[in-house]
Amino acid sequence: MTDGVPAETKIAALERLREEIQTESVQETELADLYAEVTTSPAQLWNRATAFVTVQPTADGADETNDVGTDETASGADGANGTDDEAADGPDDEEAIRAEAVVTDVSKLARGWWAPEIVDDCDAMVTVDVTPGLPAERFVQLAVAEIDDSIEAIRSDGTDDRGPPI
Repeated sequence: MTDGVPAETKIAALERLREEIQTESVQETELADLYAEVTTSPAQLWNRATAFVTVQPTADGADETNDVGTDETASGADGANGTDDEAADGPDDEEAIRAEAVVTDVSKLARGWWAPEIVDDCDAMVTVDVTPGLPAERFVQLAVAEIDDSIEAIRSDGTDDRGPPI
């Protein structure tokens, strides 16, 4: 889990990830690789795919958003952090750490459960059953439910419930 990032910041980053997947084409979101694994992996070999999400502070505390058609960053550096930088939101009334939810890995599972060292190194997990040909709309519903569960777990006790073994 991300040390030093307050729960409120993690929640805000996950809420932005949830909004991104609801408003953008799945293939253009942080969860694009998860969608590809879920919809193209052979179900006879794999039963679930998981995206491991880490909340990372953004460069210079800027809040990166998905505003279309903007190529500027809050610091004015184009691509300084190696990502597609986008415009920052206006100033906030509170001094908060700005962060974004980043998918650090996507992996499939045949059976069993993830090793604790893998689970402990992420802030949230989005796990979806492997379903070849799964429509994008249904994937979005499943992913949003997983993100909502992670947000609720962070709100309730500061940790994400990793659920029972698969």
